[in-house]
Amino acid sequence: MAADPERPASAAAAPAGGVRTASAPPPASPAATRPVVSFPDPESGPAQEIWDEFFAANQPRPADVRRHILKLHNESRHEHVAEAIRAALIHGQSQPWMYEVLALTMEIQKEPAEEIERVVLSMTDFGGADYDSMLYSAAYLVRFNRQASALKMFRQASRVAPERPEPYILAFEHATRLQSTDDILWTAGGVLLFDWGKDHVARHRAANDALLNLERTLTRQDDEAALATARKAMAEARQRDLVVELVWSGTGDLDLEVEEPGGGVCSIAEAITASGGYLLNDGFGPKPEDCRETYVCALAMAGDYRVVVKHRWGQIVGNRATLTLTTRQGTPDERVERRAVVLEGGVASTQFTLEEGRRTVLRTVAGLEPQRVAAGAGRPGRRPGRTAEAIQAAAEFSASRGGRVGAVGFQPVVQTFVDGAQLGASAIISADRRYVRLGISPMFSNITDVFTFSFYGGAGGQQGQQGGNNPQGNGGAP
Repeated sequence: MAADPERPASAAAAPAGGVRTASAPPPASPAATRPVVSFPDPESGPAQEIWDEFFAANQPRPADVRRHILKLHNESRHEHVAEAIRAALIHGQSQPWMYEVLALTMEIQKEPAEEIERVVLSMTDFGGADYDSMLYSAAYLVRFNRQASALKMFRQASRVAPERPEPYILAFEHATRLQSTDDILWTAGGVLLFDWGKDHVARHRAANDALLNLERTLTRQDDEAALATARKAMAEARQRDLVVELVWSGTGDLDLEVEEPGGGVCSIAEAITASGGYLLNDGFGPKPEDCRETYVCALAMAGDYRVVVKHRWGQIVGNRATLTLTTRQGTPDERVERRAVVLEGGVASTQFTLEEGRRTVLRTVAGLEPQRVAAGAGRPGRRPGRTAEAIQAAAEFSASRGGRVGAVGFQPVVQTFVDGAQLGASAIISADRRYVRLGISPMFSNITDVFTFSFYGGAGGQQGQQGGNNPQGNGGAP
């Protein structure tokens, strides 16, 4: 019987029984199955014509294109690099790296800045108009000294994620350099409202200085309309709907938790909430300047708030602390209220109502995670993996030794094991406080053998306690 011409030779030569000795290889990708083509000689003609004809007639493998472009670059044939990438893009053979390499090559060739900017903007179109690609394109525009276009790209990124601080922080320096009124108001206002990460105090100071300089400039120019608009934007940027500050005295540590109307709880474990709250620092004693914790919500939701103060470790003077509640900070309606809280059983709480707030919807917290470092990073007393109990135990142990150098010692460790069945349960309340989720975890354990230890004989099994029945006799107590 003749072999089927549609089948490969190996399949036609298979045993009659239909048993295959080896499985067929997986199908290769379309790009990998393309034939290997020879790239044109750069000396064969004008670069534009050579590469336009080549990509019109051929579809080389992407890996081969990458290697050949790198070869041309190493040979300093930058004109051929640019024309080859342009031809590949025109003939539908684009790759993600091409726009970036094309922009850098055009800069090497001193091509017009407007053309380079157009290529950089195409990077966003190719990768999709998302937040990260916009910031990436804006950074490249700054690299090519296109600050004005970079500011526009930063603005687009802020529209995608309005409460992410990165566009305002990155654009602030360029806005102040260009001395654009709108850009300064936008960047400085965004920094004051949404930047609460590490070193935010210095950036807030710089933003306030830029706004003051802008106000002086508009005053000298006698532009009443622009001055009124700028002052209104400044007031909104400096306003804080709610600020809660906890202050105490002593060598111990208190933790501040704020339960918000949106259902979230702002604490050291969740320093950024969907309702707009930030926990700025995690203080501890004994230094007075460190005995404070601050909760700030520039754009807060109106409603009922509950503040909880928890004693973690150490001594608190008078077992008391002071809470300062500031609402509508920076407005004519600013109100400051101080409350003394007494820690009964290590916990104190108080409630209040925020009548007016500028936030109406919850925000997405996932994108704000990178700036979580403000709530405890850099603090010497709160390192990841080190609990308050561990800090207190280390301090007490150091004080008890009186500065003496440690020595080698031995101490037996007593460990308790439970034999039989156990049942553990945990309850988790949902964010909207409507449901309680129960987790049940049964555990069954069985002790199969018992080992004893003595300083004389070391470790041995339970059978070692049977006297003469144990030939080694190393398990008995001395």
